[in-house]
Amino acid sequence: MTSTAIATVIRMIESLPEDAQDHVVEHLRNYLEEMRDELKWDNAFKKTQPRLIAAARRTKKEMADGQGKPLNRRDL
Repeated sequence: MTSTAIATVIRMIESLPEDAQDHVVEHLRNYLEEMRDELKWDNAFKKTQPRLIAAARRTKKEMADGQGKPLNRRDL
């Protein structure tokens, strides 16, 4: 977002009554916090992708080689 866009949003918020400004700011804080959490999870997931893919390939090969066996849900 450009500084011009940020300045526009700030002017829009400043044009509201003070109690509405407080409400908007609280909403933005919550929204930004949720976005940070989502980014953190996205980054964590990206870091595990290569290992998950490798594990899936190993499992697929083991199953093709007859080394694997179906999961028995009663054992869980």
